[in-house]
Order: sequence, then structure tokens, then C-alpha cells
Amino acid sequence: MDYQITETLQKYYDQVFQDGKLVNLHIGMWSMSHSLTEDDIKLDERLPDIIKLGKKMLIKPSVYNAFCCLQQRARNYLYSHSFSFPLVAQAHFVPRAKYLEVNKKLNELRSEFLEMKREFLENFEAHKQHAVEYYQRFSAQLNIESLTALYPSTEEVAAKFSFEIVAFEVKLPTEFASLDIHTEIARQNAAATAKEETRSEYKKEYEQQLSTHMNKINEFVGDVIDTLRAKVVEHCSLVLHKIKKKDVVTGASVKTLLNHINEFREFNFVEDKVIEAELAKVEKLLISGNDFAKDKNAVKALQDCLNGVIDEAKNMSDVANISGEYFRKLEV
Repeated sequence: MDYQITETLQKYYDQVFQDGKLVNLHIGMWSMSHSLTEDDIKLDERLPDIIKLGKKMLIKPSVYNAFCCLQQRARNYLYSHSFSFPLVAQAHFVPRAKYLEVNKKLNELRSEFLEMKREFLENFEAHKQHAVEYYQRFSAQLNIESLTALYPSTEEVAAKFSFEIVAFEVKLPTEFASLDIHTEIARQNAAATAKEETRSEYKKEYEQQLSTHMNKINEFVGDVIDTLRAKVVEHCSLVLHKIKKKDVVTGASVKTLLNHINEFREFNFVEDKVIEAELAKVEKLLISGNDFAKDKNAVKALQDCLNGVIDEAKNMSDVANISGEYFRKLEV
């Protein structure tokens, strides 16, 4: 086993998780529906196989949609304040500078979800009755006699709703889903029939897994740089577009741009110093006291600064250097 690979990868993981945490949302809810069958519909003939029936709602759709919207709000908030992380499904990396803010907002959304759940359970029987009465209007087309039997109890419904915020870090894995390498090697060594080629095969597999992790963690840092720079280009281009249209650069526009600059710094745990320096020039100009609504020279200077930021952000030739510098401070 080449332990240098293991030690190096562990240091890479440690470096990343000094600068942020992985956050995952586990949100569950009752589907408020049941599979639709042919017996539910009063038909003269059987449906052909090519037609697949869907679901019938047991609660009015507006109630279900309210939960779905809140769930999506929570996920969208996390996605827009984090970076996707490879190797861990559905996990999102939140930089340390943003973690407390993100955690606070997610907990606010969790409280909103739980309050919505409480109100729903409190009014569950009323929601149920409303749906049954609605179906009764269509008794000529639908068989509704067994409808009420499809509803779970209030306790069963309550158990289907959950909103969990999970924050965690990743340590160097010694186990993988399909194979526990160390255990298998130990077993093989203990067995009288163990063969050297088997041990060699497991060793090769483990080293391959380590190499995969090393590549992925490097790709992650590169993707962070790409994402941050893409957002910088987007925000700067929007202001340039307004200037080109002769729109007035208002105080509100200046404040928005300053907020974007500050947001970049909070997310820039990889220390992209090139873009940081260019944005500092923009910031200095924005807080200089110039009246961009009236001073054409100030607007021209802002235009030049923004173009400079965009040019640097689009120049991806130094991304590898930034990624390398991020880990270069490690003693590996």
C-alpha cells in the first residue's frame, strides 16, 4: 500500500473542511395521493395497455403544492448559497464564512415547514372531508365508495413529514459501498487458502479508489473557481449592459454591485486573488463618492474597471495555478 497517497489525500480533505462544511437537506412529506385504478373510473370498456393511469389526490392540490413550494424554496436557497460536492450525493459545500447565515435561514424555513405541518394535521379531518365531498360531485363518473378507506390515520400522516438539516465533513474513506477493502484483506490473510494475487487485486482497487478521490477533490476546487468567476461575469455584464443602454447608474445599482463583491469574498475560500484584486478596484471606485448619475468620466472609469474584471474572469488559464496554490500550503 502506498501510504503517501493516503496521507496526501487526507490532508486535502482536511484543508477543504477547514474552509466549509457539507450540508444536505432531507425533506419528507405525504404525497396526499393514491394510485388510480380502472375500478375507480366507471368505464364501459377496459383501457388498452398503452394507457397508464396516474394518481388521484386525497387532499386538494393547493395544500400539497404549498408544501412542495416551501420544500423547493429551501432547496433553492441551499443550492444558491453553496457548491455541489463530488463523491457525496446531494451534498452541497457551504463556505465557512456563509455557514452560520445559511444554517440560520434553513432553520427558519424548517420552522415554517413544521408550522405548516402542524396546521395541516390540526385540520386534517376538514381537508379530508372537503376532498370526499368534492369527489361526490362526480359520482356518476367515479366509484367513490371506498375512497375514505384510503386515508391513513393522523398519526401515520404525521410520521411522513420531516425536515432535517444535516451538516457534516468527509474523512478519508477506508470503506466503499461495494467492498470493505481492509476487512477483506484481513480475512484473506487469515484464511489458509488466501492467494497473493487476491491481496494484490484488493490493494490495486483501494489505490484506484484513492486516486479517484484525489482527482475529484481537485476537480471540486476547479469547479468552485469556475462558478465564482461565472457569477462575477454575470453581475459585471449586467451593469455594463445598463451603461451601454444609457441607463443611469443609480445608488441602488452601486449598492447591489457592492453586495455582489462582498458575496464573492464570502464564497472565495479558494483565494482567487486575481479576481479579488480586480474587484477591489471596482469597489474603490464605487465608494469614492463619485456621482455616477451625472459624472460621465466616473461612469467611463467604472466601465473600464468592469471590463477588466470580466477579461480576467474569462481568462481561465490560471485556474490550475489557483487550485494548485490552494493545496500548495499543505506539507504533502
